[in-house]
Amino acid sequence: MLPRGGARALGLLVLLLLGAVLGAPAASAHTRVVVAVPVEGSVLSTAPGTVELRFSEPVAPVAEGFALYDSTGRHTVDGEPSTVDVTSRDRVVTAALPTGLARGSYLLGWRVVSADGHPVGGTLAFAVGAPSATPPSAPAVDDGGAVGTLLTTLQVLGWVGLLGGVGLWSFRHLVLGPDGRRGPGGRVVAAALGLAVAASALQAGTAAVLRAGGRLVDLADGWAWRQGLAEAPGTALLLVTAGTLLLLVAGRLPTRAARVLGGLGSLLALASVLVTGHSRTVGPTGLMAVLDLVHVSAAAVWSGGLLGLGLHLVAARRRPEEAVRTAAVVVRFSVLAGVLVGLLGASGAAMATLVLERPADLTGTGWGRALLAKLALVAVVGVLAAWNRYALVAAVRRRGAAAAQWRRLRSAVVDEALVVVVALALTGVLVGQSPTAPAGDGSRTALAGATTQRAELGDGSVQLTVTPGGVGRRTAELTLRRGDGSPLVTDQPPQVTLSLPEQGLGPVPAAVQALDEPGHHSLEAALPVAGPWQLVVTVRTSRFDEPSAVLVLPVTG
Repeated sequence: MLPRGGARALGLLVLLLLGAVLGAPAASAHTRVVVAVPVEGSVLSTAPGTVELRFSEPVAPVAEGFALYDSTGRHTVDGEPSTVDVTSRDRVVTAALPTGLARGSYLLGWRVVSADGHPVGGTLAFAVGAPSATPPSAPAVDDGGAVGTLLTTLQVLGWVGLLGGVGLWSFRHLVLGPDGRRGPGGRVVAAALGLAVAASALQAGTAAVLRAGGRLVDLADGWAWRQGLAEAPGTALLLVTAGTLLLLVAGRLPTRAARVLGGLGSLLALASVLVTGHSRTVGPTGLMAVLDLVHVSAAAVWSGGLLGLGLHLVAARRRPEEAVRTAAVVVRFSVLAGVLVGLLGASGAAMATLVLERPADLTGTGWGRALLAKLALVAVVGVLAAWNRYALVAAVRRRGAAAAQWRRLRSAVVDEALVVVVALALTGVLVGQSPTAPAGDGSRTALAGATTQRAELGDGSVQLTVTPGGVGRRTAELTLRRGDGSPLVTDQPPQVTLSLPEQGLGPVPAAVQALDEPGHHSLEAALPVAGPWQLVVTVRTSRFDEPSAVLVLPVTG
């Protein structure tokens, strides 16, 4: 049985590793549909030829992720399920619908993968002529069910193994030195790295099934594993496996060679988080990847080092006279921790500069506030590490009795571990938070015969001024404003397209030109037939925000 103090420290340090991942909410994809043509719930006089979905960030359609449903279930053509051909370009996905749709209600089920690898699905309802008496329904996809739960569990196990294995290996070779290569810690390193490899391998097939909206039974099919291993999860598995082999080999080499080969293996294994992480969506991607690697490396050495300290305390506790010598080990780790504090703070601040568009986002968004709280906790741990570095040995020596000395040591390690648990949990919060304030969805405003109409555009608005007229070349004026009413001036002009869904026409691009007055633009487009043309306005307002709005431009015969 472990001594009471050692068991408590070891339990808290295991909690440290779990807090790094269990504290994170399920990674919520920030991708969303900002504009759909036809709009949700439209009743069209004629069947549309296509459905256009404009997302808030670049996406990739999932193979066989688009399907059409009617009141009888899956829409069929000549007794066979109809197909929906899909094309995509950047943020826009266009689905070509089957021809000759009859009167009634329809539901288009769609599924895409966002730029950071997360699957997103939904439906779009519309009707031709008149709604059906029985509304259509689409089968539910397993976004947060058994497959999602399994993938989250595997991610937790993978992170525990990766952080624990790499960090504990670093502690044994950088803090304990040659003497630290003996003892049961080596078996713990091998077991942790083996867990990381196994969890990474299982994630490949599971992630492929989740992206496709499949079920647990689909894991028995070879397609899931072939697809998963051929994509980013397969690359992550390769990096984890290569890094693990180098670390295990390094453990059998002389000290200097072990540190060189082990450092390379650690970097390879930790680089696996870059392949499937959010840093891929933030530019410049090269710099962001380097900062992210520095950040996760520091976190691994720190958390694994605390685990190593816990194991070292358990072993040394059996020798009461070792209290002062063990305190010296804590001091050596505190020196390393001071370097890690600097790396975590510097890399975190640099990533914040890249991710956040405005300084106000530090306090105006959940992501910014969580980052500030995390950096504050890192500073607290830095203070604790500094105290351990300069005062711990003397404090332990002043405690005459061995039991009192061990209590002081345990308190120093546990205090630091508890603060790091919270800091790593806040890291998980950053994964689930959007780095910018949520933008409101574009809303449609009916013209009702007026020559001016306005729609919400993110936090601001867009105003369309148009003179009533017939078919042919039409001109209009757009006015963009911020939420406070001031002109919205952007580096790029707004993108404007027009569609007439009830006749399957569009999207037709409009020529946009900035006017002398700030926030004002003229647009011109050739419209061949009469009808209520839907005018989609999309504006890049920041690195992360590209809100859209839908207005109506009437064209008379």
